[in-house]
Amino acid sequence: MAASSSSSNSIGTEDGYVLEPQGEHRVTIVWLHDVHENSYKSLQIVRSLNLRNIKWICLDSGTRVDVFSPGGGVPTNSWCNVGMITDTTRKIVGMKNVIKGVGGVGQGAQVALNFAKWNAVGDHTMNMRLVIGINSWRIPTNRIDYDFGAAIRSSWQSILLIRGNLEPSIPLYFAKETAVSLIDDGFGEVSFVQFRMLGREITVNVLKKVEVWLNGKLPLDPNY
Repeated sequence: MAASSSSSNSIGTEDGYVLEPQGEHRVTIVWLHDVHENSYKSLQIVRSLNLRNIKWICLDSGTRVDVFSPGGGVPTNSWCNVGMITDTTRKIVGMKNVIKGVGGVGQGAQVALNFAKWNAVGDHTMNMRLVIGINSWRIPTNRIDYDFGAAIRSSWQSILLIRGNLEPSIPLYFAKETAVSLIDDGFGEVSFVQFRMLGREITVNVLKKVEVWLNGKLPLDPNY
């Protein structure tokens, strides 16, 4: 049930925001925010892409107590529990003739990359085709081709990784190793884009890269 509306085609829910597609609904992408951020920040990012035919589901992690913070016990927005995400992906599994994907920034992107593997090995299968990770990385894990059907499911997924070389929280080496490990795992296409002289900020150039990549992958109507 809608809780609020910030514009004519976005709906605020108890789990975050939903940005309804302009035109025919052909794609659904779940978008996950970074730590210390929220679903409204995600809504601003995906709205800036201004892409038609995509339904964006911007989930909110909710507030958790960070016991590792300097003061101890400081409330923060963090993806400590992915139960809400799995609930959402289950709801969109049955959507026929709709391409599905997951993306995010920072910690949200890390969760999205984990979902790419979970989808491949069949733990949370939603026939995912697209994964977008901005300023994030994934811990290398056991090869997924040992799981029955995983090689096929991973080959269906295309992944875009974007990273600023001045991003302070994660060494650039780990971001590059993430791309290598995803390629080794047999994902269909892994694109790693590095922006020089860029930190954590989501700039116009970053958004443009995401926009161009999605336009190249999806059957989207042009904006006039």
